[in-house]
Amino acid sequence: MKKVKYYYNSSTQQFEPLRLPWWKWLLRVFVWLSAVLVTAGVVVALAFRFLQSPNEKRMNQELNQLQEQYEGLRKELHRSQEALAELESRDNQVYRVIFESDPLPDSVRAGRLRPDAKALEKRLSPFSNQDLLNALDISMKA
Repeated sequence: MKKVKYYYNSSTQQFEPLRLPWWKWLLRVFVWLSAVLVTAGVVVALAFRFLQSPNEKRMNQELNQLQEQYEGLRKELHRSQEALAELESRDNQVYRVIFESDPLPDSVRAGRLRPDAKALEKRLSPFSNQDLLNALDISMKA
């Protein structure tokens, strides 16, 4: 039950119940609602600033997975390039020793084995990340 508040009326010299006019009551409700809305806005702003939504978490997880796959592909490409360099040096030695001739010039070797980075980038630019991984997967298997 609400506690009744009294005030002293000096003209009647009695304590009378305190009655708020409707505009003061409305003002108090408005102030209370404003405080609630401002507090809720601050909480929501902080939550969006420091907490991730489930969609953001999923996207970050997918990004990390793609970065790991790219790193694996880079390592595999590096190993393949090292193996090709080793094959090239062996091939050069075989030409000199067995066939007693000069090895193949680098311009002939560079035609198919070492694609131009800018041309490769231009060729792969229209793909999304998943399409790019699929294209690289297919080319690596072939």
